[in-house]
Amino acid sequence: MEVHAHSHSERKKWTHYLWEFLMLFLAVFCGFLAENQREHMVEHKKEKEYLSSLIADLKYDTSQFNLKTRQFEEKFPFFDSLFVFFNNPEKFNNKLPYKYWKQTELISATYIPAEPTLQQLKSSGNFRLLSNKKVLDSMLVYESHINGSYLLQTNYVLEFYKRQLQTKEKYFDNTNFNRYLDDRYQGKIDSSDDYSLILMLTDKVHIKEIYNLYITVKSTNLYYIDQLKARRDEAGRLLTLIQKEYDLK
Repeated sequence: MEVHAHSHSERKKWTHYLWEFLMLFLAVFCGFLAENQREHMVEHKKEKEYLSSLIADLKYDTSQFNLKTRQFEEKFPFFDSLFVFFNNPEKFNNKLPYKYWKQTELISATYIPAEPTLQQLKSSGNFRLLSNKKVLDSMLVYESHINGSYLLQTNYVLEFYKRQLQTKEKYFDNTNFNRYLDDRYQGKIDSSDDYSLILMLTDKVHIKEIYNLYITVKSTNLYYIDQLKARRDEAGRLLTLIQKEYDLK
């Protein structure tokens, strides 16, 4: 009777399994590092793109703050002329000269920054991409000032501008203003023409109320100019900080 010997495969040493485990671990770990590095590069690129857009926003904000500051400052000499008129309308035959009322009305409205980049960062949850805490904190402070004290003063200006228009409608004969609108539509404004508004009041108490209203309008304009300058300077500092910290232009 034949007896067949069973062949036994050689058992692998434990060091072999350890080596296989280490090789597998290194492969997974290196893949993780590569993916992590790739994500870091993508996020860094996005960060630079966001900041480049923010720089463009801040440059535009600064230019608009400067423009509105000039426009509102140009109105101030004409307020004093209004006060002279309301102190003694009879001296002017109750005619408020065109150039006085025109120059004290709102010029090209106010400016409210749209902040497109900040809004996009906020809505997408990508503030986490900003690695520089100093820049991030400065951005958030700038936004809080725009949506806080600046917007509040802007609303004051708009509210009293509305009251200014209502006063013109209620207490002045606007016949010449209508003629001014027709001439403007036809492109033939004549600065020498008489577009004066005729004051229909004789009661000194009501006239004094209008006088006081224009003082308030003047004050809201003045404080608005203060806000324009403050936010312009703040935007400039933030712009310089971003350019310095991220080496951007």
